[in-house]
Amino acid sequence: LKNKKTEQIEGSVCDECPKRGNDCYLRKKKVCLGAITHAGCSAICIKNEIPCILCRGPLEKANLAAEINLFKSWGLSDKDIKSKIAEFKNIEV
Repeated sequence: LKNKKTEQIEGSVCDECPKRGNDCYLRKKKVCLGAITHAGCSAICIKNEIPCILCRGPLEKANLAAEINLFKSWGLSDKDIKSKIAEFKNIEV
């Protein structure tokens, strides 16, 4: 709005996450998209006990296939997975 350019942040939300490690949502089999999401938000949702929802968009080199396979291994349906990711990225599950 004030002719300021947004700084492009390298890495994923996981790089900024206070739950990184043993307290990670993924380790608890809770859907969190921080691993495939652009960093730069300071993991504000996660700091407020809300898993990442991919709102900053997917990383260009995001390993969507690995994320999808992980969620499938937990028993999530293709429809459930697509509903989590497809809002920001058109994917085939």
